[in-house]
Amino acid sequence: MGQNGYTSPLVAVQFENLTKHVIILIQCTLQGVKNIDTDPVTFEILLD
Repeated sequence: MGQNGYTSPLVAVQFENLTKHVIILIQCTLQGVKNIDTDPVTFEILLD
């Protein structure tokens, strides 16, 4: 964010009972922050 002492947020998520061979799409967005236009972070989880 360009501010001294700023640290990026950290998020931890635990998934339970995932089904094998099924792709789970995860999308994280930043909400509640004024005047910031950010793209969502998207990733997939696949349990082999």
